[in-house]
Amino acid sequence: MYRCEPIIGFLLLTASLGPLASLAHSAQWRLDYEMSAVHRQQGSGALAISNPDETASTRSQKLDLMLSDRGFTVIPGLRQEGEEPVRFDLREAYLDTRLAGLEWSIGRKVLEWDYGFLSRPLSWLGPNQEGAEYSAETLLLAEHYQGMTVWQSGCTVRLYDADELCLVRVEGFSGHVDWQMLGGYEAGWRFGAGGQWIATDALALRLTGSWVQNQQQLGWSANASEAPFYSSTPLHQQEASGFRWNLGTTLTLPMNVELMAEHSWDESGLSHKSWQQIRDQVVQLNDEAASDPGLYAQNLGWLSAAAGREPLSEHRTLLRAQYQPADWQLEALALLLWTDTRPDRIDQLRLTYTALPLTDLELRWRHYPRDSILGELGQEWRFSLQVSTGG
Repeated sequence: MYRCEPIIGFLLLTASLGPLASLAHSAQWRLDYEMSAVHRQQGSGALAISNPDETASTRSQKLDLMLSDRGFTVIPGLRQEGEEPVRFDLREAYLDTRLAGLEWSIGRKVLEWDYGFLSRPLSWLGPNQEGAEYSAETLLLAEHYQGMTVWQSGCTVRLYDADELCLVRVEGFSGHVDWQMLGGYEAGWRFGAGGQWIATDALALRLTGSWVQNQQQLGWSANASEAPFYSSTPLHQQEASGFRWNLGTTLTLPMNVELMAEHSWDESGLSHKSWQQIRDQVVQLNDEAASDPGLYAQNLGWLSAAAGREPLSEHRTLLRAQYQPADWQLEALALLLWTDTRPDRIDQLRLTYTALPLTDLELRWRHYPRDSILGELGQEWRFSLQVSTGG
């Protein structure tokens, strides 16, 4: 049975305590609650892990409470997926203060430094694409402002067995261009740069890129025996140096219409050559399935792993149109995965209605490739209710 009582109880409790805390300490607070239901129809593609035409429905809830006072900000959150127990997540908890002529940030904080929607090569301490869930890392960051230019330097503080990321960043404005440059070290050197040019009130162009030494990349060995010793499948993770680029433009038209196009090149994804090897392997598995269906199902695991990872392919293209009349928002999106000379297209339609102030109803439909190297992966319906309040 799907249980929502723990989150509803916490919602009512924090809604009643928040205003009291605000009055007592002049603190700012905000409560965000989202409940969503997703219905998926699984297709019969080579990367599908369930039976053809199988349907699945899941529900989830999430709740975030933001409290901010005297430079200190804390955002605890609760998450629940399906019938899983409620999970607590400390989204952010940091202190912004001034000391010795510098601005300091100490604690768990999300830093969004990129301009992209599809990919964000410069978002080293934030989500790597629009709307992605990201759990903030503990860090120590110093900032110095010099006119329209800001210099930043800091390091993560990871208490688990992992390399720290230390970096230096500078951002400034030159005319109508917002630019930035970064350099850092985390188990290897990394460098990045980018800018956004506001050409007119209606047109913006952006380009960001980074090079990372010893980053995790998807690898493919045509022969399982050629895979690294730590991998039992042809599909595996490997360390290699590579580039990430994102080029995009946004055009704002009359009548609240916005058009966007972006292209991402990420060497951590699978190349055309690797996808061709996957295609050959799929054909072989299909032949084996005729005599041994169990073997076919057993070997699909490593194929489905590719479909669940981002980026799925080295090259991806995003086309997006958005129309906002009054309280409505209609978004049409096409994501092109260049796994072959002809791309696989993932379509998405999203309709959002602001029923009340700070209350949104959203309906989203997503359709996966049908006639492509990925096969027919099916479609997905998603409905969500988002409610916010604050003071």
